[in-house]
Amino acid sequence: MLFRKANQDVHMKGYTIPEGWTVMICPLATHLNPITYTDPNIFNPWRWKDISEPVGGSKDFLVFGLGLRSCLGADFAKLQIATFLHCLVINYRWEVVNGGDMVLSPVLSFPNGFHVKLIKKT
Repeated sequence: MLFRKANQDVHMKGYTIPEGWTVMICPLATHLNPITYTDPNIFNPWRWKDISEPVGGSKDFLVFGLGLRSCLGADFAKLQIATFLHCLVINYRWEVVNGGDMVLSPVLSFPNGFHVKLIKKT
């Protein structure tokens, strides 16, 4: 989450954010835009593949920040998660043991948990 304080009244799309108010920004919510993504609540790791992006990043995909606030470990983190997911998918399959309730507010969460059983492929 990002928090910003309005230094002056801000008028946007018929709304006014008064001077002095603190605004909470959730970058992950940009990934749930149904105008940009078909079925944004469905797991689809390739949803960004065919979206044309301007030089330096996209307003629709902000996983590691942009510009001066870009994460220093972004490439290392991508390598780690890619390696983990590769090993998980190649070596294991999973079964849902107890699927919990899914809540989107403002990010995806499972308040009752989501339990899976990992089974090593033979």
